[in-house]
Amino acid sequence: ISKDFKNLGYVALSHCWGKDTNFLKLTLENQHSLRLGVSTAELTKTFRQAIHTVASLGYSFLWIDSLCIIQDSKEDWKRESATMCDIYKNSSFTIVASAA
Repeated sequence: ISKDFKNLGYVALSHCWGKDTNFLKLTLENQHSLRLGVSTAELTKTFRQAIHTVASLGYSFLWIDSLCIIQDSKEDWKRESATMCDIYKNSSFTIVASAA
């Protein structure tokens, strides 16, 4: 996965997790299988709608923190959270889902 996001032309999703945190997230256990692909049926409605919006606007990449940062790794969170400002700043735009 390229770390040079600025040249990829991508969209970021900022979303509220809410009370139900039982949704597909990147973890140490599933990281290898998720890199092979994910069925949209496994994703939340918010994620599916964001993917549809991004694709309909001609973008191929969508950055979602819970699927791009290993959620149960303190090391990955420390490293990746330090770059989140740049990820949002360099995205073509950010979709904000404040409630779902």
